[in-house]
Amino acid sequence: METMPILFQFWPFATTTMHETTTFERPYTRSCSVPEETSFYYSPIYCIFSALLSETVAAGIMYLLYKYNFTSSYEPPAYWIANGFIFLIVSLFGLLTIDLLKHAFNKKLQISLSNHGIYAISHDFQSWEHIKDETIKIEGYKYRISYLYYLSAGTPIKINIGLLNTTSEELDKLLHVYRVRYEQQKTRPIDLHTI
Repeated sequence: METMPILFQFWPFATTTMHETTTFERPYTRSCSVPEETSFYYSPIYCIFSALLSETVAAGIMYLLYKYNFTSSYEPPAYWIANGFIFLIVSLFGLLTIDLLKHAFNKKLQISLSNHGIYAISHDFQSWEHIKDETIKIEGYKYRISYLYYLSAGTPIKINIGLLNTTSEELDKLLHVYRVRYEQQKTRPIDLHTI
């Protein structure tokens, strides 16, 4: 699987040990199906599914620990430490679930690609003129996370796209389409609806 499972993208202890740039096939097709601007939002389905998965994992951990009396073999104060550890794990999964549900009901625009440039909610709009090396990068070894990556006026920008209503391949192809449109527009006046 190309990207990190959604649950683990927000896991507090998740680490990445491998970096790579995608090599998606980028055929440029002259198609009216690509509008002048494409917007991306959080995917409620992905977010809710991930929240349910998080709660299922937490419930499974609790069930196994108490079924086999994990803490019964400890004497105070180790008993309280063990119970505190369990409470910490469940709390982390609970915070993760709340965060995912917030994303599920977040209707704000997250990323927008257009003939003119890239907008991201966490960054100002940047024209293609000031953007370089736009691509999709995948980080991680066992669990892999996809990012939109580009240089904006020399500053590296990296945005997690794991919970958005798009795929790495789709976003990568759109980056290429809009970049080509911009470059063609610079060289000669064209009707953007024809490309």
